[in-house]
Amino acid sequence: MRRHVSRWVWWILLCGPAACSPELSGVGVAAEPDGADGGEDWLARTEPPEARPDAGPVDHLELARGHQSRGDHAAALLEFEKMLHDDPANYTAALLHGVCARRAGRPQVAVDAWLLAATLRPGAEEPWLNLAELTFERGDLVEAEQLVLRALALRPDRARGHSLHGRIWLARSHWQRAIAAFQRALELAPGSLHARNNLGLALIRRRDFQRAVEVLEPLGEEPRAKAYMLNNLGLAYEGAGRLPDASSTFRRALDRAPRYLKAQLNLARLTEIALRHEPNEHGE
Repeated sequence: MRRHVSRWVWWILLCGPAACSPELSGVGVAAEPDGADGGEDWLARTEPPEARPDAGPVDHLELARGHQSRGDHAAALLEFEKMLHDDPANYTAALLHGVCARRAGRPQVAVDAWLLAATLRPGAEEPWLNLAELTFERGDLVEAEQLVLRALALRPDRARGHSLHGRIWLARSHWQRAIAAFQRALELAPGSLHARNNLGLALIRRRDFQRAVEVLEPLGEEPRAKAYMLNNLGLAYEGAGRLPDASSTFRRALDRAPRYLKAQLNLARLTEIALRHEPNEHGE
């Protein structure tokens, strides 16, 4: 898959979105007959054929969302393919087809769909960001960065692009560049919990614990904060020497995800440290 993905991505990066045509995108379509022709006989069979009304338009997007809510990604993919059959220039259908394919564990279908979306709307950054994230998760940092930079060239104020660029720098252990990217993402999207968490994590990696506490502390009062975000706040407290705050924050992380192993281990470590420093029953 890697060679196939890279071949198309690099071709488009070199030649521009026009290099990818719908014929090259490889998006599979399923025939969707117009009206009721070819479909199930939805009226009583005793009704004369000439009396049957035409079926109304099918809302494939709504059907796809329903399938996705039930976890039936294969059925959802089929609805997106039907949308593209009815409207081959439907950018939204191509984009969502890729998202659904990724969730269904079909990365190559996702890549083809997003390349088609990039062709249909050359000025849109979203297909390139989706491709970048998929490539990043595959571990190809060089290609992921090229895709991110292409997206940011189209829309420099997109917080997601800067955040993804920061994740790439973080994976390379370039803490300062990661911090700068996450800081920019947070400036563009001050309410983003992920940008705040990632900035705090980069500061922890650089061992700037006091600043990490300042960045991450708002997450402690945020009901939407995930357990791993609270765990990072606990690590920042620990690094800053605030062990009681660290312990209580690890406990709060476990309140939200009782099986979260990292918080369990961090809390156990601090509990052991506290026990070692407690005076015994005879005093020091």
